[in-house]
Amino acid sequence: MSAANSDQLLNNVPLYPLRFKPIYKNYIWGGSRLRTLFGRQISEELDKAAESWEIADLPDDTSVISNGLLCGYSLREVLLLRSVELLGLSAGSVSRFPMMLKYLDAESTLSIQVHPDDVLAAEMQLGYSGKSEAWVVIDTKPEGVVWIGTKAEYSKEQLRQLILEGGIETVMRWIEVKCGDCFYIPPGMLHALGAGVMVAEIQQPSNTTFRVFDWNRVDRDGSPRQLHKHEAIRVLKPKNHINPVIPQKTDISICELLIVDPNFSLYRWEFDRPVVVEVGGVCSIWTVFSGAVRIGQETLNRGDSILIPATQKYIEWFPINTVILGEGVP
Repeated sequence: MSAANSDQLLNNVPLYPLRFKPIYKNYIWGGSRLRTLFGRQISEELDKAAESWEIADLPDDTSVISNGLLCGYSLREVLLLRSVELLGLSAGSVSRFPMMLKYLDAESTLSIQVHPDDVLAAEMQLGYSGKSEAWVVIDTKPEGVVWIGTKAEYSKEQLRQLILEGGIETVMRWIEVKCGDCFYIPPGMLHALGAGVMVAEIQQPSNTTFRVFDWNRVDRDGSPRQLHKHEAIRVLKPKNHINPVIPQKTDISICELLIVDPNFSLYRWEFDRPVVVEVGGVCSIWTVFSGAVRIGQETLNRGDSILIPATQKYIEWFPINTVILGEGVP
């Protein structure tokens, strides 16, 4: 296909529910559940399939459409040429797709880390936005935990000393988790995902992570993993801790509100019969928490995700024992 024909196709095809090829990340703390739990066919070269970026638009990694007439085009290409149709009212205020969805499978505990907010990310010229995020626990081994915040209140100076001199891990607060638990992690909050826990992560489109402690772990070549203590001290906020989110009822009995952040809202839907959902004017991402669901000609199994453009007025789900998460642009 010529470039002219390609551009014509991208400009003229009505937008529809979009699926994307996962982008896999091979980190030393990763596990095997993307294969075993989701049935993914992943190259053996990715021995530690730690993350699956389901929908992302970052400078070095942008999702590629895997269904329909726009198969092979990137999310970035659609955003550049069809931003209003894709995002609706929020299109004029973003430079890249404003949400990111990924799955994390922690076979071992992640580093204790922190993310900047938008203001500090801009001041530090990181090339990304800040990063607020949410976790929903998809699977956990017995006694799986997350580390979020500290056991008691500490000043920023006290935290600075613990980071520089050692001991930050001794004051971190851990919470035992179960499937379905949701945690909101604002910028500046120290946190780590515990061994044996698998989560869906909904976040701002950023890959900026400042590690403050990595359990004295070494990389594949035997070298200590890089830490970012001074950057972390600059962006951390001496918040105490955060408990699991308490779901809020909505006007729709099968829908719970989990999180409202300035950058995204997170809902959980649970139903066992066909459901029509009005979504007109808002771009949303949906991912299947359990069971399976069909939308149009697309069947989504556990762990599968789909993007609904703002031009879609409603969607009709045909589920089988399904819990799904929906994230929308405010």
